[in-house]
Amino acid sequence: MLYAAVVALGIGTLATGVSPAIGIALVGQALAGAGAGWHHVAADTLIQQNVPAERLGVVFGTVYMFPYAAEVLAYLAGASLLGAIGPRWLLVVSGVGILATLALVVPLLSRALGRAPRRPAVLAPAG
Repeated sequence: MLYAAVVALGIGTLATGVSPAIGIALVGQALAGAGAGWHHVAADTLIQQNVPAERLGVVFGTVYMFPYAAEVLAYLAGASLLGAIGPRWLLVVSGVGILATLALVVPLLSRALGRAPRRPAVLAPAG
C-alpha cells in the first residue's frame, strides 16, 4: 500500500504538471491527494506494527523529521526554481522526484522489514 501511495502521489503530481486542460489537472491533484492520504495511513500502520510500544514516539519523531526538514528546503529552493522553470515544470520535477524516491525507499524498507521481527505495538489501556 505504501508503494502504491507513493506512485499515486507522484503520478498525480506529474499529471498535474503536464495536463493540457484544467480537468486533467484536477484529476491529477485528486490522485496526488489520495496518494498522500494513503501514504500517511500506510506509513503510520507500518511503524505501529513493527516498533515496540515504548519506542513509538522516538521512531515517529525520527521518521517524520526528515519530510519536514525536506519541506523547508523545498520551500527555499522551490521559489528560485519556480522563477527559473515555471509552475508547470516545477510540478513535473516534483512528480519525477516523488517517483524517484521509490528507488531508495523500496530496498531500504524491504531490507528493514525482512530483518525486523514483526512485533505489534501493544499499548497499555488508559486509566
